[in-house]
Amino acid sequence: MATALLSIKVPKGEPDEVVDWDKIASGFGLGLAVLLVVGAVSYDSTTKVSSSAEWVRHTHEVLTGLEGLLSGIKDAETGQRGYVITGESRYLEPYNTAVTSSDQKLNSCAKPHLR
Repeated sequence: MATALLSIKVPKGEPDEVVDWDKIASGFGLGLAVLLVVGAVSYDSTTKVSSSAEWVRHTHEVLTGLEGLLSGIKDAETGQRGYVITGESRYLEPYNTAVTSSDQKLNSCAKPHLR
């Protein structure tokens, strides 16, 4: 029974009319060309997805850094306001700390984070 599945029945007639090898070769060539095009498009898409993921990661890092910078600026503003209202120099310590911290955070945000 296994030999029946593997046997090829060739129609009777002249050998040149029975099998057109040029058409078979063209079919395989076309199939190979389609496969190569699909592979190239898939590779290009994968590269773009990878690049997009890297930019998303970078954007999240920048947003996190900017949130920290905003927090530091608010702390400096609060310390400054406390000093202006009360005139007590103890409020300058949180202000000075926040200004230094904000400068460091600003420099960190300005640096490129791409790997």
